Amino acid sequence: MYVRLNMFSVGSGQRAQFERLADQFAPIFKAQKGFQSVTFFEADAAAGEYGSFSLWDTREDAEAADAALMPQLRQAVSGLGVQMQGTPIRRIGEAYEPKA
Repeated sequence: MYVRLNMFSVGSGQRAQFERLADQFAPIFKAQKGFQSVTFFEADAAAGEYGSFSLWDTREDAEAADAALMPQLRQAVSGLGVQMQGTPIRRIGEAYEPKA
């Protein structure tokens, strides 16, 4: 199982817009090959940092989802009338499930 972590900043006071974005993207995530689950989160309300944590069957699935989702995310964010600030954090890694 693989993890895809994505974090980005859109500035403070954007919580409602982020929630609409999460609602819009949940079915898009689910339609991707190898999708297992996604959680959307607010990392820092004052800075307007938000993100998603998703699980995928394979690294290839996570990478393909990243390539497909990032352009859509940028377009959707600009459609909300806000701009991403800085470079989004994007990480893909292998998940470890404890044996105990």
